Amino acid sequence: MSRMSASTDNGLSLANEQYQAMRETTAAFTVIEQKVERIVGQLLQLNEELHHSQEKSGRVLQSIENISAVTEQSAAGSQEIAASTAEQRTAFAASYDKLKHLIQIAKELHLEIERFKLDEKQAV
Repeated sequence: MSRMSASTDNGLSLANEQYQAMRETTAAFTVIEQKVERIVGQLLQLNEELHHSQEKSGRVLQSIENISAVTEQSAAGSQEIAASTAEQRTAFAASYDKLKHLIQIAKELHLEIERFKLDEKQAV
């Protein structure tokens, strides 16, 4: 009977060890589960932050495209102004030449008129 008692005690001890190991394993799995839940929460938060970052990046890209379009329009406007200025310079130069020509004609006309006045004084 002592063998039986020793076997029973040994079996009981083994069962207690297995029960304790099972409790420790359950506790370890509970800790693992909590850590996995925390990691999942952090991943969800990271995913949300990435989504916000993508939205902001899209807005920044749109702003850059708008600035680029305005810059291109401004450059085109500057080129048009430069072309208009060149045309105005050409027109002013042509006007100046015509004005010089008109002044020359006016001088010649004045000389002709003066000549007639001289002739009138001689006639008197």
